Amino acid sequence: MTPRNKIIFFSLLGFCIGLLFLAFQNNIIIIRNPFARHLLQEQPGVEKKKVKLFYWHHDKWNNEEVDIIWAANKAQTLKYLIDSWLTLMDEEHLMEKKTSLQAVVLGSSENDIFLSFDRNPLSREGTIFEKWMWLEGLLKTIRDNDLKVQSIRFLVHHQDMYDTHLDFSNPWPSIGFLPNYSKGS
Repeated sequence: MTPRNKIIFFSLLGFCIGLLFLAFQNNIIIIRNPFARHLLQEQPGVEKKKVKLFYWHHDKWNNEEVDIIWAANKAQTLKYLIDSWLTLMDEEHLMEKKTSLQAVVLGSSENDIFLSFDRNPLSREGTIFEKWMWLEGLLKTIRDNDLKVQSIRFLVHHQDMYDTHLDFSNPWPSIGFLPNYSKGS
């Protein structure tokens, strides 16, 4: 093999390996361990369930019914529910930027929860009413899906959420603060 042919051969080999690596990184190629069947087995207490996601838009409550995984673990179920709700808020353009839920932690009584987001989901320029109704939508979604939560602590990167208009230094009751808007859909 001449030096030129070696260079061409190794360049093509590197290019093909690079394409395979890129396809693997973008989940175009999925490699699965055939001996890891225990990972695919159904877990007890896990089921698919229809839930309603509530949000305030155009001066009225709206809701959308979606399927989520309902786990025996309350924190996991809350994570699935809130992730679905955040996706809906993003699709409806009710948030400035896509926000993710980092963690859901249950308090000692399991009726108090801590929700930690990757960024503040509330718009800096939003009115107090818009922010409040955004939060009320989340509270209504949790409450109306019968998750038996009494209070919710809102965090950003595991620190108290900060907003110039609303106070997050104390937990929010799941019943919310706007009973005239919280009733009915």
